[in-house]
Amino acid sequence: MEFSDIRLLTRRLIEQVVETGKLQGAALCIYGGGFPCQDVSGLNFHRAGIMGSRSSLFLELARLAKDVEQLCEAEDMGCLGFAECVRMDVSDETAVTAALGWRVLYNCPSGAALARRPRTFWTSVMPVASSDVILKRTGRGHRMSFVCQPEPESIRCFPGWAPLARRGDEW
Repeated sequence: MEFSDIRLLTRRLIEQVVETGKLQGAALCIYGGGFPCQDVSGLNFHRAGIMGSRSSLFLELARLAKDVEQLCEAEDMGCLGFAECVRMDVSDETAVTAALGWRVLYNCPSGAALARRPRTFWTSVMPVASSDVILKRTGRGHRMSFVCQPEPESIRCFPGWAPLARRGDEW
């Protein structure tokens, strides 16, 4: 499901989504979002920071995360949350990380997107490597390379679409 305005997502609506998923046999609830980057982007000379009028929408994502995680736990469902924004000042990143309570990963989508600007991702669950996937540290912090074979065409949700990352791209 896609919602155009996170501010309209009430706890009751989230309950209905989780209950519907549970009734349809879902074992995992995956949710995510991004927030406007204008207030935190290094390209904006007059940036207001994470509490600016646009980027402060991350607080709505933190509210949503708490509701989804509580509801999934009550329904005995797994839960995976993620968020994304441009790289930002460390104090802004720290504020978002504290509000979400999630881990930070960094990515520079070189070759995967037209804009080759580093991105910050937050995830409620750290990716775990299997025998087919290698996560290896590449530099400081939580930077990692995600190395694996592309998934078979037969299991893609959208057959014919190219993978988002190539072998060896940072994830």
